[in-house]
Amino acid sequence: MIIIAGEAPTTLSGVQGCRSEPVQWYQDVHGQGDLVKPYSRYTCSLAAHDDIGRVVSRAKLMATTGVPGPVYLTASREVLAAELSRPANTVHKSIANYRAGELLDEHARHLARTLIKARSPLVVTGYLGRDHDAVLQLQRLTKLVPSLRVFDSEARYMSFPASNPAWISPRTGARSAIASADLILVLDCDVPWIPSKICPPQTATIWHIDLDARKEFMQRFGFAIDFTLHAECKFALESICDKIEAGDHQAAIQSEHQASAVGRQSSHAKGFETLHDLALTKSDNTIHADLLFATLRDALPKDTIFVADAVTNQSRLLEQLQLDAPGTFFTKGGSGLGWAVGASIGMKLALRTRRTSVTRMTEDNASGSDGPLVCCVIGDGAYMFSNPAVAFLDATGHETPFLTVVINNGGWNATRMCVDDVHPHGAAASNQEGLYKNHLKTVRPDYVSIAKAASGNSMWGLRVEREQELSSTLQDAVQMVLQAKVGAILDVAVV
Repeated sequence: MIIIAGEAPTTLSGVQGCRSEPVQWYQDVHGQGDLVKPYSRYTCSLAAHDDIGRVVSRAKLMATTGVPGPVYLTASREVLAAELSRPANTVHKSIANYRAGELLDEHARHLARTLIKARSPLVVTGYLGRDHDAVLQLQRLTKLVPSLRVFDSEARYMSFPASNPAWISPRTGARSAIASADLILVLDCDVPWIPSKICPPQTATIWHIDLDARKEFMQRFGFAIDFTLHAECKFALESICDKIEAGDHQAAIQSEHQASAVGRQSSHAKGFETLHDLALTKSDNTIHADLLFATLRDALPKDTIFVADAVTNQSRLLEQLQLDAPGTFFTKGGSGLGWAVGASIGMKLALRTRRTSVTRMTEDNASGSDGPLVCCVIGDGAYMFSNPAVAFLDATGHETPFLTVVINNGGWNATRMCVDDVHPHGAAASNQEGLYKNHLKTVRPDYVSIAKAASGNSMWGLRVEREQELSSTLQDAVQMVLQAKVGAILDVAVV
């Protein structure tokens, strides 16, 4: 993302764009770019209008390559209002494609040998799914190393297909896999595990391959990594796979890992059974989070793109969706509750201009010629932070209909969990309703009406409280988005 923000004019008179209103004296804030610098990949003030093309070209490079992120540019009104002194048809050269480093041959060979010899190897990733080719190469590696397991510790993208027998999740064996691993390969990941909750054995060897290997924007990282390598994971994985296939390893794989392959398949099947049981209907027909997410999986088109801000339900959402195609799940890369509604508008705009940008591993384009359904899954607290009136006004104005599913569990569970984690027997934990004054629970805002009012009553929406209503209402909502071309919102009461 490239953000271009205005600065107050610096001249008082005699120049086009000079100061002309009293507020411009108040708006002249020193170091505007410094306010957002900790959250940006690059900040720059455009000092001269003739240099805009070069600065924007650099901004594009910084925003879209390596570890992508927002770029913040500022320019005074004089710069933006000035006439160009060069011909209008002069175009700056496009930035050449950026390519980060690859593994040294010795590192690829060593990792190939180590993976073959390991008895309990584990891959932990967080944002490998940004690069669809890297996901394919990781699948290739799991075929070559039958004992290898893969755990997505951050639930930010679809980084590994759930149908692959190597896939594990927080409730299907990830904890035991970390605790018993003798080799861990951390790929494109910020938080592979939380040391206060679980740690690998001290005897485990840990390799870290990442575009952001040194985590230079983080104050602390500290996961006792043995080897840290800066490389693009798709090239690194491709090189490791090539070394395994080219070496004399196949006999060892067949003899030593055959039992592991059978065990991995069995464990994967049991994990799916566990998730199925967690999503079963309750006797009182109320809706719980696992049931909601499993119903989303079954009721929505197979090529649906999920934009999630599920907060405390984030990992179980990805567990129950059980996605297989890269590019079908997105969430924010850091803190920022309320991100998903605005991001869904952006997703629809992106799909409108680049329909081929999403890799699909299925030929079932169930959503039709207008592209896949975009489903925004958001917690009720995050929904309030999304500035829903403005967001749905813009969604309607830009003609970007999508389905919004509000996980309405009474609000602020993230805050409550943090308090309980540190002081489980404290005053706040024992008297949360009195101390927090949780108005989301006591007032019960009408989330559907907020969206409908902002859209000029063009949106369709309902509140759903009973399990028997959920699937059919979801199907109706899908029809409204894909056939009637209007936004839809479901306020789902979750207990």
